[in-house]
Amino acid sequence: MKYKFFQKSVYALMLFISIGCTDELEIISEDDVSPEIALSNPTTIEGVVLGLYSQAQAADAFNGTPQTASEWQADNASFKGSFPTFRQIFTYSTQADNTSIDNIWFQNVDVIEACNFLINNLPPVELNDLPEETKNQFLGEARFMRALTMFNMSIYFGQPFNIGNGSSLSIPIILDDFNGDTTPFLIPRNTLNEVYDQIDTDLTFAINNLPDSYSANADTRGRATSGAATALLARLELYRENFTVAAQLATQVIESPVYTLATDYSFYNGLTSEDVFSIINIAIDSQNSNEGFGGLTNPTPEGRGDAPFSANLVAAYAEEEGDLRYSELTQTGVDAEGVTSVFTTKFDDGVTNADNAPIIRITEMYLIRAEANVRGGTTIGASPLSDINTLRDRASLDPVSVVDIDRVLIERRKELAFEGGHRRIDLLRNGRSLRRAGQDNVSDSNAGDDLTIFPIPTRERDLNPDLEQNPGY
Repeated sequence: MKYKFFQKSVYALMLFISIGCTDELEIISEDDVSPEIALSNPTTIEGVVLGLYSQAQAADAFNGTPQTASEWQADNASFKGSFPTFRQIFTYSTQADNTSIDNIWFQNVDVIEACNFLINNLPPVELNDLPEETKNQFLGEARFMRALTMFNMSIYFGQPFNIGNGSSLSIPIILDDFNGDTTPFLIPRNTLNEVYDQIDTDLTFAINNLPDSYSANADTRGRATSGAATALLARLELYRENFTVAAQLATQVIESPVYTLATDYSFYNGLTSEDVFSIINIAIDSQNSNEGFGGLTNPTPEGRGDAPFSANLVAAYAEEEGDLRYSELTQTGVDAEGVTSVFTTKFDDGVTNADNAPIIRITEMYLIRAEANVRGGTTIGASPLSDINTLRDRASLDPVSVVDIDRVLIERRKELAFEGGHRRIDLLRNGRSLRRAGQDNVSDSNAGDDLTIFPIPTRERDLNPDLEQNPGY
């Protein structure tokens, strides 16, 4: 029996093989093809590339489970469901054999291994109808997705940079693809600094080899671009406290003609110029009912009703009357315990989960630049006051006269709630507690506390004894 960690990732679920001269497409399992077949012509190679995004659609990768789990750990969401593994996360009682954490690890590793297959096997391929520029674009897409996935895993399974200046253990840097030999995967965890350096290397390659946009708008918003890689690198530099570089990179994205700040909040799931990068989902994709963002964050019966707003988040919006981010992006409904609660409407399809998973919006670049300038004492690109008031104006709020780190964190919370687990890491990397007085488990939720990060799954450590467990588990 193959454990999931040692399975080949299903990068070929979207491997498109043209049949004859027709437009019919055959979906071929990875186990049915060798690298020689999968990378035999530009069509099959692009099918492997598209498979990376298909792999990322998994609920336990980028489509809702770890992102919502992060909201449960922080002060944005309450947990009202029946799943004991989710309740453990919410109550800071997670065990190392928690199957939800197990699935998050494995699904993300699957994406990394799928990227590695392309990164390791495509460079020596030489085809007359595969220009070097196109080959490097495909490699850039794979390296962007690997960087994004490693970045997310480092956030879930290790302490942030400010705890030990990046010296704490993070995830193992997996650069091999599975070919039947498990030895390359029996490696220890790397430090956060080492992981960040690898992410930086991948993103630098991606920036230099990806296009600014594609001919199809859906590809510009749903495939890796140079702008998306620059934006992710801006996020990385903010997290490792290189504030000048973070502000400079965010400014590059803001000034790109490919992206513009939307004038209202109708952009969700619309693939507009607000979107820098999203995982695109449609109803026919293989998502189960009541899974993903929509399933977790919608009230019953359309969704599970597991993740309503916490009272603390409702109060945060109520501090200023008329905030459109509350009035236009929330609804009341019945949660999993039968209580009327407030829910986000950012993911309104709780049945087929056809809502896109937002990874990077241009709004975040304004927030990154504002925070980097506040913490770095600079005014690169624009002043923090200008950036924050630009976002507040869209939300129909009066301008503020002073912007400090507290104001930036408030605006990040209100803008990015439920989109990608931002609130948890924003608090931790700024040395803040995840919980407030009056909330459950406040004593375990301070920045640097053991239980603010996930355990390394027991099954993973059984397979690889070199993986050191996080303290507290």
